[in-house]
Amino acid sequence: MNTLGAIYSAQGKYVEAEQLLIRAMEVTKKAHGSDHPSLTRSMNNLASIYHKQARYGEAEALSKRALAITEKSVGLNHPNYAANLCNHATICREMGQHAEAEALYKQAIGIFENVAGQQHPNFAVGLNGLAKIHFLKGQYSEAESLHQRALALTVQAFGPDHPRVAVFTSDLAELYQFQNRYDEAESLIQHALTIREKALGSNHPDVAKSLQQYAALLRQTDRAADAEQTEARASAMNFSN
Repeated sequence: MNTLGAIYSAQGKYVEAEQLLIRAMEVTKKAHGSDHPSLTRSMNNLASIYHKQARYGEAEALSKRALAITEKSVGLNHPNYAANLCNHATICREMGQHAEAEALYKQAIGIFENVAGQQHPNFAVGLNGLAKIHFLKGQYSEAESLHQRALALTVQAFGPDHPRVAVFTSDLAELYQFQNRYDEAESLIQHALTIREKALGSNHPDVAKSLQQYAALLRQTDRAADAEQTEARASAMNFSN
């Protein structure tokens, strides 16, 4: 159930995913108790769904619980704990808790460096998250450097066509877009869109996000007609959730 829930989540089928993950948590609690490490997988997957739906309070509660269970089971110096720190930091960032998010990202990055090395896939997640904090603080040079480093490590770890590459590419494009570096931003947005359509299909929420980002850039560069067409394409998508 947990695996199928994660698949549905990746497909943007959030209602079906939520139902399966809640059921998986119930079964695991009944079999192993409420503090078993295997619970954290369902918790983190469900927190990710709530995060994507802007249900931040529910996401935060699950993320905190998963973090506490992981700390108890593997300690404070383990890659799994660092990954949970990144998950919680992202939710804190979205809730406007930027100082807390920055501290959590830095803690996670330190654990990955000391225990797992910079080649661990989630090390780049910490870098990318920290880059977003720098962006929010107006520290654009620092943000760009971290985004580029995270992107390079992710391409190295997963290859150039992985959906996570698209996420980091879009984040770097957002920075360039904000700085009016439109040519660079447009190239990155189009690249992220291509990756997402190829990996996820043309009717996926992440594809819609790329289209919306592209439409915003088109409006910024006085291409209103193209922006309207792109917005219409995004709006025409029919999701099950």
